Amino acid sequence: MGAVPKRDDMRKHLNKFFTISAKGDGAPDPVEMELTEVTDLPAPPEDIKANPEPYSMIFRAPREADLPQATYSVSQDDFDELHMFIVPLGPTKSGDAMEFQVIFN
Repeated sequence: MGAVPKRDDMRKHLNKFFTISAKGDGAPDPVEMELTEVTDLPAPPEDIKANPEPYSMIFRAPREADLPQATYSVSQDDFDELHMFIVPLGPTKSGDAMEFQVIFN
């Protein structure tokens, strides 16, 4: 996979676990997150240079996962490490896990 993973490539990894980690002093411990959703987003107007296949991904992590909005290293057994800007969404409706979002647009 290149720098921006293709939507269909990520769909192949639905319900698989990824390791999310940050580097540097004071960085949070790595967290295992499950990719639970890959959703199409509206295509950009033709006159705007952007990802022609925008999409979002939702990851689910343990309830105690406390990651701030930031760029993280994302790894999975099937591909090389990627860097993704991850945004916390908050707890799931059931309250038993935390959800995080990544958008490629």
